[in-house]
Amino acid sequence: MNANDPLKRAWSHQKIVKFREAGYDRFPVVRVRDDATGDVLATWGGFRPEALASWTAINQLG
Repeated sequence: MNANDPLKRAWSHQKIVKFREAGYDRFPVVRVRDDATGDVLATWGGFRPEALASWTAINQLG
């Protein structure tokens, strides 16, 4: 498949629509999950080193 393939373009468009409907506007999309339950504890879009550092510190406490 190449970028001009109609199926690939339709698939890509669907992914972009879902991405935006989920409230994201940039990559990467990060989801922090509880190891024991799998529950999503936090989610965000975009590179946020301060959020990663915060969750790393929380993880080291537990």
